[in-house]
Amino acid sequence: MSDSSVNAIFSFTTSFFQNSRVPVTKTAYPLDLDGPYDLGLRNELYGTKKNRKLPITYVRLSSDMQEKKISYYVKDIFHCCYFVMPIPDEPGMAYTVGPFLTERPTETALTSMRQHLRIPSAYTEFINRYYASLALFQDYNYLETYFQTLISSIWGADASPLQYIDRPKNQQILPVSSEPKQSEARGIDAIVERYEMEEKGLAAICEGNYQVAMKIFLNSKFTGSLDKRTSNSLRDEKNYTIVANTIYRKAVQEAHVHPFYLDQISGKFAVRIESCTSLQELDSLRREMIHQYCNLVNNHSDQLYSTTIRHVVDQIKLHLDSDLSLNSLAQMEHVNPRYLSTRFKSEVGMTLTDFVNRERINAAIHLINLQSGSMQEISSHVGLPDATYFCRLFKRYKGLTPTEYRKKIFGR
Repeated sequence: MSDSSVNAIFSFTTSFFQNSRVPVTKTAYPLDLDGPYDLGLRNELYGTKKNRKLPITYVRLSSDMQEKKISYYVKDIFHCCYFVMPIPDEPGMAYTVGPFLTERPTETALTSMRQHLRIPSAYTEFINRYYASLALFQDYNYLETYFQTLISSIWGADASPLQYIDRPKNQQILPVSSEPKQSEARGIDAIVERYEMEEKGLAAICEGNYQVAMKIFLNSKFTGSLDKRTSNSLRDEKNYTIVANTIYRKAVQEAHVHPFYLDQISGKFAVRIESCTSLQELDSLRREMIHQYCNLVNNHSDQLYSTTIRHVVDQIKLHLDSDLSLNSLAQMEHVNPRYLSTRFKSEVGMTLTDFVNRERINAAIHLINLQSGSMQEISSHVGLPDATYFCRLFKRYKGLTPTEYRKKIFGR
């Protein structure tokens, strides 16, 4: 295979895994995957290799990898996985993918691992955050097929079969100090402070309080205490932004926002995070994430409603083009229409009809802003197929007709 073809395959594979939040490095062998390759896990627990009394015998791969065309799939005692393959025409150099996970360790598994490796409980939060930052590939068969294809593409049919190393039993385990040094204690204090700030920030998002959430999550005490896990600052920030997207979504879920809205917004942000090309762009996106998640709480939270009213509100918001009359909704909930009308106004603060009309007009405004179809199509989409009535209702709530509103927004 030509050099250009090999480079193209490596380039594609590197992009694939980096976009999947997996570090890709070029390393020398014989290989101790014990240093920068594990994103600082061992350095945090045991100190740098220079300061350790003994090395941690992690995994030593064959020194004749290139000659025998041997590639490895490694799963270490920390449940982290790596793929290592020699590089053609570069003696002594290997292409390394990892760490990544093929299963998320359970709390029981992590507790057992901490006990086996003699890791003090003071490091529990660090360990949990470390695993949260790693990419997870649940379809192991797909991943194995990818690696096998990569080997055959680079080395040809005479390459050795992929070698598997699964948590070698003869690894030397160093005890982690139960009394961290002063610098380590400061690090643990910073972790504790960061988690306390995180809890307050998530509580603010759960309440829809944008100002407080922004003040906490953009505070240098919070952002400055995040560990740098790769040599790529942009990749680091993307990883943390992905984690932020997840915990913001969970916070908003606690505010009883319907999963429909959560799935829409979290999926959108997941795509946008990976498309960011600069730290400035990511910073702007994080601000937008906090703002939009708080808006979800303020606009779609029904945490103060009873179960019956919550169901009715969800039905209205998610099915605007359906029959949303009082009688229809009462029948859906198996309650008396008069009871539903009274209960709805008491809990929501407006009549059911006003709420339905407001939601339909707000949805119409959203579609107009997106320039999504003609006015007739938009009015039908929000459950108001009578264009005349739609126009009259729109003006009642917004002071402008739909056409006047669009002209004001777009100048036409």
